[in-house]
Amino acid sequence: MFHAGDQEFRLEGLMFSNSRSTTVLSEYWLRPGEHLILTPENEGTQFVEFGNVLAVKSWPTLLNSGDQISLKSSDGVLIDQISYSTSSWGGSEFANGGYSLEVPNPFILCDNTSQLLSSRAEARGTPGVQNSVFDPSDSLEPLELKAVFFKDSLTIFVEFSSPFLLSLSVKNVVIDPSLEVDSLTFPSANLLSLFLKSPAKSNQTYQLEIKGIQDCLGNEIPNQIFPIVLPDIPRLGDLIINEVLFNPRTGDPKFVEIKNTSQRFFEFGGLGIGKPECCRRSRSKKTFWKPRADFAS
Repeated sequence: MFHAGDQEFRLEGLMFSNSRSTTVLSEYWLRPGEHLILTPENEGTQFVEFGNVLAVKSWPTLLNSGDQISLKSSDGVLIDQISYSTSSWGGSEFANGGYSLEVPNPFILCDNTSQLLSSRAEARGTPGVQNSVFDPSDSLEPLELKAVFFKDSLTIFVEFSSPFLLSLSVKNVVIDPSLEVDSLTFPSANLLSLFLKSPAKSNQTYQLEIKGIQDCLGNEIPNQIFPIVLPDIPRLGDLIINEVLFNPRTGDPKFVEIKNTSQRFFEFGGLGIGKPECCRRSRSKKTFWKPRADFAS
C-alpha cells in the first residue's frame, strides 16, 4: 500500500479482499507518502528489513492465474481495487519468474489494472519503497465514449475509451423520456452498467445524460448526452437480402447487402447469414440498423 494523500489515516477496520475472501485490517496509522507491506500473519518477520509491515490474519490467498484485490472502508465503500491475470506480466518469462506487478503512477485515482508493469528492479520487486517503474506524469488519454447500448430492456452498458473515476451515483444519470435508474455498477475500470426500475420500450429513442464524469486525475469533463434505442426483433420481411455479389472479379471482395424495409430499429449482432459457424461468430458484434433506407454489406 502507498499513501498518496495528505492526511494520516487509521487502517483498523478496513476490509482487504480478493475474489474469494475478505479480512479486516488491524490497528495501524499510515502517514502521507508512506509505504506499507501487507503480508500473511506467519510471514511478517521476513519483510521487516524492507520497511513498514502489517501482518494480516486470515490472509486472502491470491490466485496465480488471476485475481482482483480490493480495499474497502468498514461500511463497504470502495477505496481502491486492482485486477491482474497471467497476461499482465507481458510474457511467460515475467509471469513465471517471481516478478511483482507495479503501478507506474500511484497518484492516478482510477483502477490501475491496465497500467500494471512487471518490476524492473534487480530483486524483481520493490516492497516498502518506490516502484521501479515509477512515472508520475499526468498525461492521460482523452476520456471518450466508446459504446452505449441496451443489454436488455432493464440494463444499459456505457463503455468509455479509458478508465474513469468510479464516483458516479444514480443522481448523475438522467434518461429522457423518463426512465428511472435503480442502481449502477462498475464491471471494469472503463465500463458503467445502469439497471432500470422499469423496462424500456423497444424502438423508442432515449436521450441518456451522464453528469459529473471525472477522469483519473479528478478533472470533471462536460456532461455527456447519448441517443440510445432498445432494438426490436425483426420479423419476416423486415430485413431483406437486397443484393448479392457472389462471383467478383479476381481480387475484388464478395458481399451481400441487407436492407431494413421497416420503421423499426434492429440489432444485427444476433442474426446470421450462411453457415451456423458464421451465426455464432456474429453474436458478439453490436450493429444497429435504423428504419427504412439503411443498407449493410
